[in-house]
Amino acid sequence: MQFKTTLLHTHHSAEDSTGALTTPIYQSSTFVYGSAEDGRARFAGEQPGFIYSRIANPTVQALEHQLAQLEGADEALVVASGIGGHQ
Repeated sequence: MQFKTTLLHTHHSAEDSTGALTTPIYQSSTFVYGSAEDGRARFAGEQPGFIYSRIANPTVQALEHQLAQLEGADEALVVASGIGGHQ
């Protein structure tokens, strides 16, 4: 497989709630929990799921997965650069 076709060969699946094949851009800053206990478990790291977009977001997670595929890595980490240039 060539670098320029790597992303074409990675696994893509339909988005759960809509069936969209491409990853939607999630602009939500917060996410719903089934119960207060579910929220507590997510914040404690005991249950998977998103809690706040500055920590993790489905769109960013999809980008991280694609970058890892391109680099041949197990994982990738994407961070905001908004304050990166301040000294």
